[in-house]
Amino acid sequence: MAAAKVIIPQKNGSIVNISSTAGLAGSPRMAHHGAAKAGVINFTRTCTIEWAKHNINVNCIAPGMVETEGVRAQQVLTGKVDTSLPALRRHGFIEDISNMALFLASEEANHISGKIINIASGNGIRGQRNDYMYGTAKAGVINLTRVLAITFSTYNIQINCIAPGFIDVRDLQPEPATGESNRTAKFIPVGRLGVPNDIGHLGLFLASDASASITGGLFANDGGGLAGGVAPTGYAPVIDLKED
Repeated sequence: MAAAKVIIPQKNGSIVNISSTAGLAGSPRMAHHGAAKAGVINFTRTCTIEWAKHNINVNCIAPGMVETEGVRAQQVLTGKVDTSLPALRRHGFIEDISNMALFLASEEANHISGKIINIASGNGIRGQRNDYMYGTAKAGVINLTRVLAITFSTYNIQINCIAPGFIDVRDLQPEPATGESNRTAKFIPVGRLGVPNDIGHLGLFLASDASASITGGLFANDGGGLAGGVAPTGYAPVIDLKED
């Protein structure tokens, strides 16, 4: 609020709040911290709507586990590959957060306040055997996107959803290569698994001014898998593919 008193008269500016993933999901013995950080997140959303008319962008960063002196004092963090963590398989560094803050405070992010991009999955569009919880949750994300898109359209906020297919993240999480990835790729129309940049580039488009009139959309970025390349019940093709 103190920053707003300075920025509002200028009719231009960016505010970046720092929350935590503890404000998004519950954690044992973290009631006070989680509640406070959830408040920061909703405070950010409220300020985004209220101060948009002053040409002020308000965003929030929710870091996960970041290697700081305080965290190191409480537990062992090495910065090395940790197979218990998703995606990048490492804890965050201070630079990861500061670089995002610099981007959100720059001119390149002057339209970010009005963009929300949710990540679902192809499993939220079609059924898959024994995939009760994950598929149902992702289907919920898709419909949540559509409801929010309609609800917040009056505030000039565009909300869209990306549904990735099979993504090869072995460069991000070093694991022994297996033949399963190659076999799966044969059943995808484009002939390969997706890579993180496939999703990232689509996300950049949806966060840019080029998508200003697109909202409530579901974008399947799966190499044509949902178009019939991968059978709904497995990977077996209709016509048997012979090994080369």
